[in-house]
Amino acid sequence: MSKELANLLFPDIKETPEDYFKIYPKRKTPATRIAPSPTGYMHLGTLGMTVVDKALANALGGVCLFRVEDTDNKREVKDATKRLIEAFKVFGISFDEGFDGEKDYGAYAPYIQSRRVPIYKAFAKRLVEEGKAYPCFCSEEKLAEQHENQVKSGDKTGYYGKYASCKNLTLDEVKENLAQGKPWALRANFDLFNPSDRIAWCDGVRGEMSLPVETNNVVILKSNRIPPYNLAHVVDDTLMGISHVVRGEEWLISTAQHLQLFKLLGLTPPTYLHMPVICVQEGESKRKLSKRKDKEALVENLLKEGYPTEAILEYLMTIYNTDFEIWRIKNPTAPRDEFKFKIEKIGSNNPLLDMPKLDNISKNIIGAYSNAQTKLAVINFFGENLPNLDKVLAVCAIDRETPKPRKDIVKFSDILTLYDYIFDDFVAPRAEGEGAKILARYAELYSAADDKTAWFEKMKRVAREFGFADNGKDFKANPEQYKGSIADISQIIRKKITGKENTPDLYEISRILGEQTVKARLRA
Repeated sequence: MSKELANLLFPDIKETPEDYFKIYPKRKTPATRIAPSPTGYMHLGTLGMTVVDKALANALGGVCLFRVEDTDNKREVKDATKRLIEAFKVFGISFDEGFDGEKDYGAYAPYIQSRRVPIYKAFAKRLVEEGKAYPCFCSEEKLAEQHENQVKSGDKTGYYGKYASCKNLTLDEVKENLAQGKPWALRANFDLFNPSDRIAWCDGVRGEMSLPVETNNVVILKSNRIPPYNLAHVVDDTLMGISHVVRGEEWLISTAQHLQLFKLLGLTPPTYLHMPVICVQEGESKRKLSKRKDKEALVENLLKEGYPTEAILEYLMTIYNTDFEIWRIKNPTAPRDEFKFKIEKIGSNNPLLDMPKLDNISKNIIGAYSNAQTKLAVINFFGENLPNLDKVLAVCAIDRETPKPRKDIVKFSDILTLYDYIFDDFVAPRAEGEGAKILARYAELYSAADDKTAWFEKMKRVAREFGFADNGKDFKANPEQYKGSIADISQIIRKKITGKENTPDLYEISRILGEQTVKARLRA
């Protein structure tokens, strides 16, 4: 009956799993894959999994491929695949094989699951032939009623054992249902497993693990004949020769189901690495970083803030390999790809999103930029129409290519507030009393033609005229003799010209602003 049933359900499927094994020869090297669903903009966690997949493939001397898992059309978002591909390109991430939006490349194409439905059907048909899967004609209403009855009776919920009413349909009953046009889904016959057994495996991150047998006869082909993740990834990871599957720990609970499908199909599963997921603190507990609740969850938002792509990638590496930070301290200028990624150094605890840490990494990376790199980054972020672009770039260049460059820029959007005094709409803060007199006197003396020595001498002159020490040493020795030191005078001038207490070199800023602007602000 089983073969007749299989031909009845899949009359158009002539290929067998063996036919596809010939098309997809066995790999000779390890392989990883990043396989996101096209459900919107890239999540920070997806990028993190990609970082691990790439680093792991590199460490193992293997390949990393990109696969689009688009079999859930209810969750699919228009143009989401295109956005994912564009995001990977922004981060400079390429794949050894996969789908790049224009073509499939490599010997294992195509890499879009919605194009691979006949392959999944061939494997599903094999399961039916061997009595390991069967059609289910139960309506949503019947399933809901059954679930309600199970809850009331205290039985385990699901479609199994005596509750798997379609499992034992005769061939004539199946034919009758098909003749009536009843929709059907295909279920795996997990009743073939002993419900008291456990499914064991060695997790790449967590070591030896086991879960109770999955008793629910799960759907492996939906009524539209498209498989959910369970069957699709089992087939694809097998044919594409995936040796290591890197995925978030939220998939941990489903692993028994997936391993049972591998067993039913007689296939060898890959090594699963269930990774910690990035969380945020909410009250007394952690929760997973959410696209809906947390703007930082979307990579696009971090890029819009002006975080360098390399800063984001470096931060993610610190999350997923515990010795990366030590390596980076020892190798401050080495390319990240030179880091030897180790599976045993993957942490198992869920890390909290640490924005201060990302900020610190980012400011160090930007601080190490050359003037040419900074110019390119600023123009790429703002465009060439940023008001006073030349002046912005000139301020960014102050003290940049030095042994100890300043690190005031955390992300490029900071420039609008950090250097707001460069823009024409800046309003100088008001000064009153003696401060106003000091500023007026300094305005009389200031000249953009002065070199730094002459400029500083004039500032010392103003200090002496108003009873301030013209150096810090004299003030510290005799504080009762002076109102303050020259540092206090320069701070009064700095705040008037820039509105800030901390800025790059005041002499350079004054020259960039120009004599007319400086004097106008001093007198305002």
